[in-house]
Amino acid sequence: MLSPPRSAGEQRLGALYWLKVIVWVVLPAAFGALCLYKRLLGPAALVGAIGLGLGLRFGLRLQGWRRRSPLLVLCLLLLAVVSASLWLLARPLPGGWQRLPGTAGWSDPTLLLTGDGVLVVVTSGPKGSFWSDDGGKVFRSHGLPGPFGFALADDARRGWVWVGTAQGELLSMYDRGRGRWLQMSRPAGHVWGLALSEDRVFVALGLSGLQVTRDAVAGFRDVPGIDHCTGVAVAPDDETRLLAVGRAWFSSTDGGQRWTRLRSPLQPRFAHPGVALGGGGWSYVYEGGLLRGILVAMGPGTTGFVQRPLPASGVRVVLADPDDGRELWLGSWGQGVFHSKDSGQHWQNVGLQSIEVGSLAVDRHRRRIFAASSNLALRRGVYVRPLSDGP
Repeated sequence: MLSPPRSAGEQRLGALYWLKVIVWVVLPAAFGALCLYKRLLGPAALVGAIGLGLGLRFGLRLQGWRRRSPLLVLCLLLLAVVSASLWLLARPLPGGWQRLPGTAGWSDPTLLLTGDGVLVVVTSGPKGSFWSDDGGKVFRSHGLPGPFGFALADDARRGWVWVGTAQGELLSMYDRGRGRWLQMSRPAGHVWGLALSEDRVFVALGLSGLQVTRDAVAGFRDVPGIDHCTGVAVAPDDETRLLAVGRAWFSSTDGGQRWTRLRSPLQPRFAHPGVALGGGGWSYVYEGGLLRGILVAMGPGTTGFVQRPLPASGVRVVLADPDDGRELWLGSWGQGVFHSKDSGQHWQNVGLQSIEVGSLAVDRHRRRIFAASSNLALRRGVYVRPLSDGP
């Protein structure tokens, strides 16, 4: 017996129903599979579980096997995503990484290794800072800073550690000699980076440009011509060499008194670039995303940036060696930590997949590398492994 034809209203309701299925089930299935492929295991498990629940709910409302079968296939895919994510999360971390004791509850940790070998970790939760002079075995709490999104810089001349945060209009400085926190007002804006050159402090403030102060009380002023800045760095072996990046890129060879605009055909591909400087005249600009990342390098004696292959798209941090700037460490979102000895032309995977590595610190004296995990829930904290050539 033939079914009566459906009215226009019923057809519209049917189309709306399947549109909801696509938005609430098909897209989570695709995004969950992409997260699993990128080793973003927490998001993959969460998105997969949500999509699976919605898929089962929709499936129970449908009549007949033919109408249910597409949803059943999607539910099986989502179940596979969730199962694989949980299985990978239950496995030990590859690459010889170990989480430092007591750091599992630290949210958004950012690392800094001072010139005298003290490991500083600033976190948003529990709010504060933690300091270790024995390579991360024991930490001492020194309080402040909060709330989140940190940029750190070691001020060996004053004996301070500077901390800039994403929110607020203050910079915090920990006076190591007196064991106390100091604060100074700053222009509004997200602090993307800090760089110290002799007695000058440079702050990258995104749309507020690049700001500079000569000391802790004189206040900030704009650096002329740099009206958008998402990264600034000073060379570890030459305080007079700086690089600032944003919509335009600028370099300085006199401690930031004069800036020269750099031009590169690759520059338009960057939206919010970061910057890293290494010893021996090496400069790097990078940016990462879920689907695409980019890294460019400029060596000593050259005038232009050259693109380098990336081992992972979700680049979060690049760290260049202070003596030999050709040696790089790269931290990614979910795809691991990577090491290069030839300025990024070739990379070696050293593990730590499924972690959002937001910060790195290399302690060459103790032969250890530290990585900070910015994961929302699972596998938060600070991880460490021996510094070696092999994985």
